[in-house]
Amino acid sequence: MKFDKFTVSLSDLQFTINCSMGTNDSHIRLIEEEASNACMDVLYQFSDYSLKVKSEGELYKIIIRSLQEFQTELKCAIYTLDMPNNVYITRHDSGDNNFLTEISVDDLLIKKLVNGGQTIKIDSTKDLAINHKRVASAVLSPIKHQHKIYAFIFCEYRTPNSFQQRHIKLFDVIALQASNILLRINEFDKVRIDNIKYEESLEKKSEDLDKTIETLATKYSELKYQYEKQTTLIQEVHHRVSNNLQVISSILRLYLNENSPSHQDAIKEIYDRIQIMSIVHQNVYKSMEDEFKQIGVDSFMRDICNYLSSITDKIRILATTEVEIKYLPLDTLVPLGLLMTEFFYTLIDKAISKDLNSLEILISISKSSNSSLHSLFISSSVFLPINENGNIQAKSSLNEILIEALVDQLGGKLSVFSDQKHTFRFDFNL
Repeated sequence: MKFDKFTVSLSDLQFTINCSMGTNDSHIRLIEEEASNACMDVLYQFSDYSLKVKSEGELYKIIIRSLQEFQTELKCAIYTLDMPNNVYITRHDSGDNNFLTEISVDDLLIKKLVNGGQTIKIDSTKDLAINHKRVASAVLSPIKHQHKIYAFIFCEYRTPNSFQQRHIKLFDVIALQASNILLRINEFDKVRIDNIKYEESLEKKSEDLDKTIETLATKYSELKYQYEKQTTLIQEVHHRVSNNLQVISSILRLYLNENSPSHQDAIKEIYDRIQIMSIVHQNVYKSMEDEFKQIGVDSFMRDICNYLSSITDKIRILATTEVEIKYLPLDTLVPLGLLMTEFFYTLIDKAISKDLNSLEILISISKSSNSSLHSLFISSSVFLPINENGNIQAKSSLNEILIEALVDQLGGKLSVFSDQKHTFRFDFNL
């Protein structure tokens, strides 16, 4: 008999082995060896086919294909189980539905397979309470997934007693490999599903980000337009205020140039105060980049001292500043500058009354390291004008009223700092 590992009849193989017992042992061993080799070839072929499997359906087709190439007359199908109900739900086969044995949902055979979890070999369907068209032999080999029977391989041959132990081992190995492949497919499906969800999430986030960017771009354009509009408006207001102050200063200058000496001192003081307000306004305009919240103290005080040093030609004034604070709020710095102006008037009047040729004034401002207390010191080379009650004696009642009002506005306290009475100290909190 010529042996073909893909077309050899299982019944012919068994018949040959039975007839050869005791007559030709070497021939029997040869047949058994070639049969074993045929089983190994099936396993190699199945392993090769299954490398690229990506779905459960593909896996079942490869199992059926591999087994039927091993024996063309072998009929194979895969039944997947609904484990909570222990019934098969789907049958996968090669398209040949002409099975000799019909597997029923209520078969005790299925329950035995599920409960035992081991391959079942049926030498003759005649002895079982299942539907069959003629006596045949069959094998049911379970495929497990996550320690539970998920499906089983059903193989049928047209004659009884056709399956040997080597065939059972073949089915067991294929079922075990199928279990591992199912696990891989399951993990692959999870990764694929996660990737789909991740891509959908990314797409949604991308859409949301695009909408957010579009919204921000729109708001940015609106804010930019409003900013440019406000900047233009502020510049216009600045120019108008500067022009108005200049007009007022020019009018006062005309009065000062008249020969009539009446009210000359009062007009000069009004003129100087307007100039100080103009300096304040210029510093406010320079603070636009800081959103009008803070003004540089050093440049502000330097500008005021430079102007106040030139308000009279009756005495030479040398004014210097020492500033330890970089910024102060606008609401604080403006009245502070006006307060300095009133002190200047008082000190200049004191020096002129003493027939002095020069006056040195030092203005310093500092901050306490452990509190919000700020201090303004005004030191001069002349004794401070102090009355009998220890209060400042200003040049006029108007100066005293302005000093008192500005001190109250800042919520501070004014005192004489030294025994020599050369220094004013003004403490205020922010």
